[in-house]
Amino acid sequence: MNFLDPSLVLYLPLGKRDGDSFISEDRYGHLATVTGATWGLQGRTFYGTDDNIVTNAPYATLFAADALYLAAWVKWTAIPTTNQTFFESTSANCIGVGGGWASGKWAVYLYTTGWILAQEATATIDTNWHFVEVSYDKVNLKMFVDLVEKASTAETGNAQRDGNVRLGEAAAGTGDYNGMIGEVFGYNPIPTLARRTLNYLATKWRYV
Repeated sequence: MNFLDPSLVLYLPLGKRDGDSFISEDRYGHLATVTGATWGLQGRTFYGTDDNIVTNAPYATLFAADALYLAAWVKWTAIPTTNQTFFESTSANCIGVGGGWASGKWAVYLYTTGWILAQEATATIDTNWHFVEVSYDKVNLKMFVDLVEKASTAETGNAQRDGNVRLGEAAAGTGDYNGMIGEVFGYNPIPTLARRTLNYLATKWRYV
């Protein structure tokens, strides 16, 4: 990973950082504070009951209204039947990435002038490790799993980027994630397919 890459605005290798707090490995050095999520060699485990990691990485500083990209290696403990989010914000109106909508579907929602939702047509969540990406460019909100597009919806409003990056549950303490997160990437501008593929292949060996 090129930590000096100016487009890499957030990198959290959760399997390398134990303890109750740690610093991100990107050019900003964001503080991340852990509540409940236990450490292991592959990352942090969230148990679906108030576990979270809260950073001081503000969405508004890291991303543009037309250039938002987040990715993570994730592994569900069980197929979700209610909404669970592994990417969230410390603000109520921003973004949520996870699954469980309509029982086991990958999904992402984003706040522009209101909430928009992109979710897959057929439920494919399982309990294996997957590389999950979301992007928004004021044309489409998209979600990819292992580089394959799973969901997309058209939208032209500015992304509302309130709050800081939060992992494991929503700002209100809802949507608690039950599973593992291995590492987290944030890019601005949105990376090319070549860069996305390189990140996927360079980190896949830790999980698959």
